Amino acid sequence: MKINTNFLRNVNIFVFSSIVLSITGLLFGIILLRDLHTSLSLAIFLGALPITIQKIIESQIEKEKEEQFIRFALDLAQLLQTGITLPYAMKEIEKNDYGVLNNAVKRLSARIDWGVRVEEAFRLFAEELENDLIKRNICVLIEIYRAGGDLGKSLEALINSLVEVRRLRRERESAVYENILHAYLVFLFFLGVVIVIEAFLVPFLQTSFGVNILGFSGKSNINIDTILFHLAVMQSIFAGLALGKMYDNSYKAGLRHVLIFLVLTMIVFKIILPLIPKGVSLMSLPTI
Repeated sequence: MKINTNFLRNVNIFVFSSIVLSITGLLFGIILLRDLHTSLSLAIFLGALPITIQKIIESQIEKEKEEQFIRFALDLAQLLQTGITLPYAMKEIEKNDYGVLNNAVKRLSARIDWGVRVEEAFRLFAEELENDLIKRNICVLIEIYRAGGDLGKSLEALINSLVEVRRLRRERESAVYENILHAYLVFLFFLGVVIVIEAFLVPFLQTSFGVNILGFSGKSNINIDTILFHLAVMQSIFAGLALGKMYDNSYKAGLRHVLIFLVLTMIVFKIILPLIPKGVSLMSLPTI
């Protein structure tokens, strides 16, 4: 999958979009919906959306870089093993299509053709790619080359290392996916408890004992609907950020989970709960 890296050159575009969308969502909710709580949730959702999109695109680009770098290293190793020199091998390599690496590969070939030292050419190549995994492996490759090692065999070892890292990463992602699924089930259980409280427990206490959920008799200025809604929104935000930090080591990566949790929260509070009759109580349920 080819992605235009120029799209990510200026990250301020996403930050600016987040601010604009947050303000727009807040004003839209206050002016048209006339609901401050819904407005705040909408502002959080719209504000997190551009940053989430940015994170997804960055992740796709980094994965493509690593995939194409493995192809590049494999092709270069095969050419060097035939006995041709590095400059001629790079001339052949730059004719291939390596997606997001095309421009960097062409500049690497040009530097080697101009007589730039191999170590320096590959160091600049690694800096241009801006990928930590690739940088580490190229640094190892440079050290082996400086020690007098064979570049072709060094590339083979590098390829094996990258393939092993990719395999371990996929195994980790499989394990992480199961844990994330459990976190989503816990959040759905939390929303289920909220529905039970709103639809059954509150009416039961009011009709049976004449008290609200907090135990006060008569009317109260405390709105349990608002309290539960705020709790659900806070749970959405902090649970989503925690998932991102635990499994991707980045709070920004958790924004996509925040968005999903907020959508689920809005569905429960704005669609499901209003459809449940207000008079439903535990006393009205059939008994066994």
